[in-house]
Amino acid sequence: DYFPPMDCSRRCDNSNCFPPSKCDSQGLCSCAPLYWGVTCSLDCPPCDKTRSIRCDDGRVGSGTCICKFGWDGPLCTEEINFGVTPWTICEGSCGGTAGTRKRAVRCTNLFQATILGSDRCLGKPPPSEEVCSTPLCDCGTPPVISGADNAKAALECPVVMNGETCEVTCMTGYESYGQYSCSGSRYVQHPFCAPLGTPVRALEALYMDITFIGLDLSVITNLTSYFETATAALQHSLAAWLSANGTTSMAPEDVVVEKFESVDTRRLSSAEGGPSRRLAQTVSFFAPVFVAVVDPSPTAMAAAELSLTFLATRPVRALEELEVQLGRICLDVVPSLRPTRCTPPTSIAITAPIRTRVYLGPVVNTTQAPVTVTAKYSVGMVQNPEGSAST
Repeated sequence: DYFPPMDCSRRCDNSNCFPPSKCDSQGLCSCAPLYWGVTCSLDCPPCDKTRSIRCDDGRVGSGTCICKFGWDGPLCTEEINFGVTPWTICEGSCGGTAGTRKRAVRCTNLFQATILGSDRCLGKPPPSEEVCSTPLCDCGTPPVISGADNAKAALECPVVMNGETCEVTCMTGYESYGQYSCSGSRYVQHPFCAPLGTPVRALEALYMDITFIGLDLSVITNLTSYFETATAALQHSLAAWLSANGTTSMAPEDVVVEKFESVDTRRLSSAEGGPSRRLAQTVSFFAPVFVAVVDPSPTAMAAAELSLTFLATRPVRALEELEVQLGRICLDVVPSLRPTRCTPPTSIAITAPIRTRVYLGPVVNTTQAPVTVTAKYSVGMVQNPEGSAST
């Protein structure tokens, strides 16, 4: 019972090597399967038979379950896989542009939510970064509304975010129609305050942004006069286009063109026009445009929407239509003023039409070509015939 021979310093017997384990020739306790420790007195835990390789048994073993890849925990019953954090917000310029969002990807014990070494997970980890579409911007400060309590409105509706609406209070003696509604970073509805007793028509309409690209300020020296002519030409060109393409006859006054706003300013290089245009300043302006569809039938609205959608995808055709009307209107302009009032933009961009509603008051008849719509108006999104909700 003493080891090694003639050395009484080590003893191996049932008192320090517990059956079914046995002493070996060196006097060391050799553990039976599923036992561990110096004296083989400790039992292995009940490792999961399908998710573990074996128990780390034996005299120098740890007595723990050795798990197969993908499993963890005392009994190898806890799943290991790649865990991910929620995506960050889409980073980039707002407005639905291409941006980037990120998340942390770590090999994780999913039961305990503890992070493990990356070598513990099988397979390729999911992406930690991807392209995304940035949130739409807010619509900015709402426009001032005639007849509204604008001081109160500034407090009630300082900024309207996408997908949100905000109502304003009209002054005493006025009746309220519509509300501010922000969709796609554009105000697709304006509240309208009409004097009590004023007849107001609520008509279905189509909303678009129309951008004049590349206006040459070396030629167009008076933007106020230019946009008076351009607005009338735009009204006539859209009315003529819709009337000629399956829509109930449209009048220019059915086209509401709001104030043009600057988009961008840049300098042309000499290669874009030769020495005479070197450093010529060009600008782009856009205006919200509302086309009232007087015919209340669903067929008329659908035809107008289809026709304007087609035009929005044909910028060259849209420019040609505008040039025709500019040429017609400018026949009455003094020849020396025609360049500054009648020069067409380099190109036109039109957004896809959005269904909305326009509120029209009495139209004042005029013998001159209309420059702006004389009726007060407000706009608001409505339900389309297919039932999909607009804002």
